[in-house]
Amino acid sequence: MLRLCKYRACRLASTVALFLTAAGWQHSLCAQSRTDPPAAPEGVGSREFWVGTDAGSHNWLVYTGGTYAPGSDIHADGFRLRATTGYGGFSYNFNAATKVRVTKTYADFLVGYQFRIGELTAKAFAGWALLNQEFEVPALGLRTTKVDNGPKGAVELWLNLGPSAWTSLDANYADTRETWSVRSRIGYRVLPTVSLGVEGIFNHGDLAAEVERSTKVRFQGNTRIGGFARYEWFGGEISASGGLSGDWLDGGSGNGGTDLLHAPEVYGTVNWIVQF
Repeated sequence: MLRLCKYRACRLASTVALFLTAAGWQHSLCAQSRTDPPAAPEGVGSREFWVGTDAGSHNWLVYTGGTYAPGSDIHADGFRLRATTGYGGFSYNFNAATKVRVTKTYADFLVGYQFRIGELTAKAFAGWALLNQEFEVPALGLRTTKVDNGPKGAVELWLNLGPSAWTSLDANYADTRETWSVRSRIGYRVLPTVSLGVEGIFNHGDLAAEVERSTKVRFQGNTRIGGFARYEWFGGEISASGGLSGDWLDGGSGNGGTDLLHAPEVYGTVNWIVQF
């Protein structure tokens, strides 16, 4: 009982003044946020499972994952074990005649820790990432497969801004083709269980292939600006988001190395989380 009282008192401590900014779909991209409601329910269990999908004009992704809190509630301070996997693809046009297609499969295995300071919930993870990419340029008859693996780190932050507003920041980096992503959300509770807000996302991936003589095409990343709706209940949530998305390409030597931004296109995501 004393330990429970101390835990509740810690949760009611003064709010840390913090503004969290900035984002896939790409390589967990981004990883989708597994964050907490303002008054996190106790006794929901030590496990968390999620599944989701992400789609745009030239990309798609399905993913799933889970987190386990050994010996504690999923909302309590303590160590975390996490595993995720996903499968998807994307394409981009380097010029009118050259289209690049990429199919990917990934898996992450992470160990982390969660702690709370007042209204701030922080999670930090480290582990190993696996990435398989199939790269195809139909116009040139080029098709290659690249398998990478390397260390990965992730940070997830959630801050309650009073009883009706909140903000979050998720960031991760994997040493598999220099893949990293950042996502920020700011939400407002129009109802106790319903939040509406805006999000900003940037996903980076180092993807290059020779598609012309002495010209290297390099995918630099993806930028997104959109809105979201989130419905939460005791032990779970479902959220959907959508907006505009644009791909950044390195123009290569044929374009003086200038970055190129594809015209903005529409994206959408749906994510479901359950705790038990």
